Amino acid sequence: MEKMTGAGWRELQTQLEDFFEIVRMLLKYDEQTGRASRLEPHLHLLRKAVSQAPQSEVRVFLRDLGGWVYHVVVEWRCPIVQMTTTWVHEDGIRREREELFENTEHPVHGIVCVTDLFERACEIDLSGSGNVASSTLELIHESSAEVAESRAQ
Repeated sequence: MEKMTGAGWRELQTQLEDFFEIVRMLLKYDEQTGRASRLEPHLHLLRKAVSQAPQSEVRVFLRDLGGWVYHVVVEWRCPIVQMTTTWVHEDGIRREREELFENTEHPVHGIVCVTDLFERACEIDLSGSGNVASSTLELIHESSAEVAESRAQ
């Protein structure tokens, strides 16, 4: 299992509304295309729940996997619920910006993307972190191993 210290994890502490706007747009797309019902609907519902939670109760962790692909872990803690969900996010907006690099007037250059948020997020050390729920740490460790394994194939 990968050690979390220095593993590139960052916590998004500002611009949470921008992050959840991205998530809500992707959720809407998945619902409109029927993708939400074809691909693990329970994960879709978890993302939907955390995207609607009060921002003061949510923590977002990001790790760059390369090629504008990010490992996302979202923790929601409040008095009545604690849930954590994880997914891999491919930043298509950033990819479009690279492809349209010379066309600076294109609207894609004005859209906030996950790469922008990652670049502004705070670096963190998750090894033995007391301020992150133990269940979230376990999920981060487990999902990191799964992501690493799937990318190695």
